[in-house]
Amino acid sequence: MRRLEPIHALVGEDFIRAWLECARAHHLIWLKDIHHRDLSLKNLMFYRDGDNRPRGVVNDWDLACDVQGLQTHTGLELTGTMPFMAIDLLTNAAFRGEVRHLYRHDLESVFWTLIWVVSCIEDGKQIDPLPERFQRWVSGNMMTCCDSKRAFLSFGWKYSGGGPRPTWSVESKLARAVLYYFYDAQHARRMQGLLLDDTAPVEEVDEPEKVWGEFCAVLRGVGRAHPAMGYLVDI
Repeated sequence: MRRLEPIHALVGEDFIRAWLECARAHHLIWLKDIHHRDLSLKNLMFYRDGDNRPRGVVNDWDLACDVQGLQTHTGLELTGTMPFMAIDLLTNAAFRGEVRHLYRHDLESVFWTLIWVVSCIEDGKQIDPLPERFQRWVSGNMMTCCDSKRAFLSFGWKYSGGGPRPTWSVESKLARAVLYYFYDAQHARRMQGLLLDDTAPVEEVDEPEKVWGEFCAVLRGVGRAHPAMGYLVDI
C-alpha cells in the first residue's frame, strides 16, 4: 500500500506540481459526475512513485456524491471545511440551501488551500499563532469567514496581518495570479446578476471545462512571466 503524506510537507516546485495533480484529478472525476464537495488541505496528499517523484492524491471522499446515482442529491446540500470553502457557500443563502454546489466552488477550495499554504505553512507545519485574518477563518462563524475572504479577494495580504511566508516567495506569485482570477470572476458574476450577496442567486450553469480552461490559462501566464515557474507553461 502506498504511503500517503500531507501535501504541505512538500515545498517549491514539488508542492505546486502535486497540488496541480490534485486539481486535475478532481476535475476529471467531476466530469465523470463524482463530486467531492469538501476539498481542504487535509484532503490533499501525495505519495512518491518509483522514481521518488511526489504525486498528488485527492483523499477523503466521504462527502462525495454520484450525481447519476439513485439518491436525493440536489446539489444544494451545504458541505465543506470552513477555511477552504468557496465564498458563495458561506452566505446565508447557502445556509438556507439556495446555492447549488458547482465545479467552480470546488476549484475555489483548491485555491484557498494554496493561499493557506503560502501564508501559514513553514517547514511542513502550520505556524503558531496564525495570522489574524486566517485565525478568523478557523475560529469565526460562517459570516465572519465569508466577510474576511471577500476582503482578502479585494486586498490580498494588505490587511491580513501577515503576508506570504519567505519559504513561498516564488509560489506566492502564482497565488496572487489565481487570486486575481477569482476576484475578476466574482466581479463579473456580480455584474451579470449571478451574485446577489445573501439573496438567492440566479440559477447558474455548471461549466467545469470552461472554468478549468480559464484556470489553466492563468497558470500558463504565470509560467511565461516568471522563469522560476516556467514548468507551468506545459500544464
